[in-house]
Order: sequence, then C-alpha cells, then structure tokens
Amino acid sequence: MSGIVAMVETVWVLDRAYRLAANEIAAAVERMLQTDVLVVENEQEVFSAMIALKEGQGSFADAIIAALGTRAGCSCTLTFDQKALRLSVLSFLESPAESGGQRDWDSRAPRCLETQSVTRPRSGVAQRQITSA
Repeated sequence: MSGIVAMVETVWVLDRAYRLAANEIAAAVERMLQTDVLVVENEQEVFSAMIALKEGQGSFADAIIAALGTRAGCSCTLTFDQKALRLSVLSFLESPAESGGQRDWDSRAPRCLETQSVTRPRSGVAQRQITSA
C-alpha cells in the first residue's frame, strides 16, 4: 500500500532530485495508479492531483490538500501559499504578520467563506479547511 504522504514524497523526489517535468511526473503517478500490485490510499484524490499537475493548475501537494478538503465536504481550503491559488478551491489567507499581528482567524474571513462552520487550525498549521453548512 502506498500512503498519501508517500505519494507526495515520491512526486517531490521526482521533481527535486530527478528534475522530471510535470508531465513526466504525472505519467509516473498515473502508472502507479494503474498497477495491480500497488494499492494507493485516497486513489481518487491522488488521481485528481495528478490531473491538476498535468494541466499546470498547481503543485501535486497543493492539489492533494485541495482534493482531500473537497472530499471532506469543505467549500474551500485556506492557504498562505499564493502559488497554490491556481487551484480554484484554495483561497488566500493573510499571515498574522501581513494583518498587523492579528490572530483572530474568523474576523479576516476570505471571499470563500459562506458558512459559520469553521475548523480551527492547530498551532503552526499553514492551511485549514472550511466545511460547508
């Protein structure tokens, strides 16, 4: 079995260590998904992330985060990573430094918030998900 973290790490190594192009990495992920001897955790989300990578919509890791949020029923996922905004379900959240040191997450709700049901981030977590009402 290949866990989701192992898939993200594999993509990172193919990108950083082997310097493969996004379409080559997407092809490698697709081959892993097609093999009969490997069971991939969250296969549909990995497939969605592979498509996003192949189409240049964002990084594999960001697409996995977005796909897992969507699967959990979240209307969007907040991120501090501006590059991740190429994925439509991600929305930018200012860091406390950019917002004058303010840490009240709910008072700075971005455009994607259409609900009062918000999951609070754990200390040090740069991304959080917002559940639809």
